[in-house]
Amino acid sequence: MLQDAVLNQDEIDALAETMDGQSPRAPKVLLVEGAQKTLGELVELLRQEGIAYLIAENLQKAREALRANKDIDLMITDLRICNEGSGLDLIRQVRDSGMALMPVILVSGEAGVEDAIEAMRLHVVDFFLAPLDLPQLLAVMRAELGI
Repeated sequence: MLQDAVLNQDEIDALAETMDGQSPRAPKVLLVEGAQKTLGELVELLRQEGIAYLIAENLQKAREALRANKDIDLMITDLRICNEGSGLDLIRQVRDSGMALMPVILVSGEAGVEDAIEAMRLHVVDFFLAPLDLPQLLAVMRAELGI
């Protein structure tokens, strides 16, 4: 046993017994995006990385996905969703729910200073403007998902 180990042998044994036969759950991302081009880029990025995802093309489907899937680890949402509302409203709902700590990345084709300030108040992880910097977005996702 390592002298500088954080866990003692009994704790290591108990952890191993608890995890016996269980593999860590793969992370899951919710994509809330109505623009097909952007959605296609995000889906391709997640597929290449082997990251599980759900798609919600509007606010109603996003709310349904969040209610039905408590195992979502990260949400990427557009600022303006199919002319039906704001991604900021969706983020507010998430922050007021049992999933309040879920990391959120905001993407947008256009955004004003007010949008950026409100996104910071809602504790979004990052805010990407189109065209998306996919390598940077992937680095942020990996950091948030711990992969």
